Amino acid sequence: NDAEFIRKVQVATWSGLDYFGQELKKMGLDFVPSQGNFIFFDIGRDATDVFNQCLRKGIIMRPLKNYGFMNHLRVSVGLQHENEAAMLALKQVLGGGHASGQLTSG
Repeated sequence: NDAEFIRKVQVATWSGLDYFGQELKKMGLDFVPSQGNFIFFDIGRDATDVFNQCLRKGIIMRPLKNYGFMNHLRVSVGLQHENEAAMLALKQVLGGGHASGQLTSG
């Protein structure tokens, strides 16, 4: 039924957001807490280059230069194995850690 499907999708999305938040914190990357199905984060360097490198690994993380965020990417929450693949690609592309954590919205 539709209500059960919606509940399952909500739980999977919230779990994915938690996962991304935890992993980004471990990497020292700033991010904005999300109420949607994606997470927005600062990689501290040109986002287009990182986007292209992740794309070569089969992962799409959208750069947000068109919105004035030169060093930010956006990634949608997927299934857990997709989320893990996205984080692995990001870690491989970025190499090391960065300094910070969660950004506040507003």
